[in-house]
Parts: sequence; C-alpha cells; structure tokens
Amino acid sequence: MHILTSNPIDPGVFAGIGFGFMILALVIYLGLIGLMLWIGYLIMRTAVKNGVILAMRETGAQITPRPGYGAPPAPPASWRPQGG
Repeated sequence: MHILTSNPIDPGVFAGIGFGFMILALVIYLGLIGLMLWIGYLIMRTAVKNGVILAMRETGAQITPRPGYGAPPAPPASWRPQGG
C-alpha cells in the first residue's frame, strides 16, 4: 500500500510550468495583436498616400515635395556666387 499512497512527483512543479506557459501565451498573443496593428497601419498609410497622389494627378494640382526629401531648394534670385 505504500506505493499507492506516496507521490514522487510534486504537483507544484506542473503548476509552475502551467503558469509559465500562460505568461508565454499572453506575450505571444499581445505580440501578434501589435504586429497586426502595425501592418494595418503600414497598409493604410500607403493607401492614403497613393490616393492623395492619384487625386492630385487627376485634378492637376502640384505635388509639393516635403522639406528634407529630394533636391535642395533653389537659392533666391538675388543670390550671386562669390568670386565668380
């Protein structure tokens, strides 16, 4: 009867493993939600940008470059090079 009454495996070990898997599952779940939101944001940003460009082409409006992108702005008309 001693074999049936003794338990060589501590149930607390399995409880700890279960708690660890719950934390791991929660981190993966929240990471997937964050990834879905980020990919959705990138898709919407690209769609809006392409829609604005298409609308400006259809109306004939000029697309003004944003500062810091593309070619530098032209110097003022009153500017003259030195020594030339």
